[in-house]
Amino acid sequence: MNEQDQKIIQRGIAAQELLENEAFQAVRYVVEQGYLSSIMTTGLEDGETREKLFRKVHALRELTVELNDWVFQKNSREDRLAQGDDFAED
Repeated sequence: MNEQDQKIIQRGIAAQELLENEAFQAVRYVVEQGYLSSIMTTGLEDGETREKLFRKVHALRELTVELNDWVFQKNSREDRLAQGDDFAED
């Protein structure tokens, strides 16, 4: 296992732990629901505020997608190494 493999695996483990952490899950849910609730209560004329809130929801979801991608990369790297493939593809 080379240094790049170790980095990807360690990063993936940290991402998986964060995604499985109850406090992270709870705060992510509360924050997203707060943004969505605020979107629903904006006035018809307040499109700029809705757009800003939508971008915040999108950014929060992008964060989760990226963390899940790190877990996927970790799993793929571990599978590759388990099969004896030591070729660094990065």
